[in-house]
Amino acid sequence: MGTEIKYGVENIKKVVSFGLGIAKDVSTAQADGKINVKDSLLFVDDVIKIPSVIAAAAQVKNEYLDMDSAERSEIDQFVRDSIDNPDADVADLIADAFRVAIDASVLVQDIIDLAKSIAKLKEA
Repeated sequence: MGTEIKYGVENIKKVVSFGLGIAKDVSTAQADGKINVKDSLLFVDDVIKIPSVIAAAAQVKNEYLDMDSAERSEIDQFVRDSIDNPDADVADLIADAFRVAIDASVLVQDIIDLAKSIAKLKEA
């Protein structure tokens, strides 16, 4: 009998929470009908979280693949608590939050790659 590794769901929660946090900040910023420079402070905490979300993303696949029904329920409840709606069907919301987090991670990596390309050109 081998020892089975259980990954838990902490990284999934971190990624989903990041997506939900950005959505909340966008909603707050749009409350007056527009997003402008003065709203930028709302997003500072999101930007600070990006490196840890990228690191968490590396484990999300493992957590997802060994997730059991109790863990799925835990994530659903986590999201319901986050949006303060105890009866919400959150499956689509979770998928959307993942997509936002992944897109943000890709954007950051693209910016890093662009910065490296610029640096290379300056060295040449």
